[in-house]
Amino acid sequence: MSTPNYWQNRPDFDLWERTLKRIPTVLGRLAYLARLRNAVTDRYEHFGLVSAFGEEAAQDALRHSHLRVMEEWLALPLPSQKEDLEEYLESLPQSRRRTIQNWLEQETYVLFLPPMAAPAQQIAYRASLQLLLESLRESVP
Repeated sequence: MSTPNYWQNRPDFDLWERTLKRIPTVLGRLAYLARLRNAVTDRYEHFGLVSAFGEEAAQDALRHSHLRVMEEWLALPLPSQKEDLEEYLESLPQSRRRTIQNWLEQETYVLFLPPMAAPAQQIAYRASLQLLLESLRESVP
């Protein structure tokens, strides 16, 4: 009988293995995690993780993963960010042109930021998305 791997019994491992690694884009993962956060309570809502690991362990895993994904996005070179953004936009049901326009007007992408992101990270994230969206708007017919 083999001993279970320590990491396999952790909520962050479970979240990554069962969900996040199946989302093909970094921005898609960021959007997914942002949708799990209740802005009123400032708590993440993920029934499966809470059921399996308890409320606090699930909160810690979700907070850590949200920040980790944002840092992964920021670590991408600009051309890779553009590629990731384009792939994410293609996965959305709304037209790419309309999404880009809405995001530029309403700065919807800011909602993807984890609340614990440092001010410098927020500035870098916003600047790269603004630049990329402006660039894509120019190229969309």
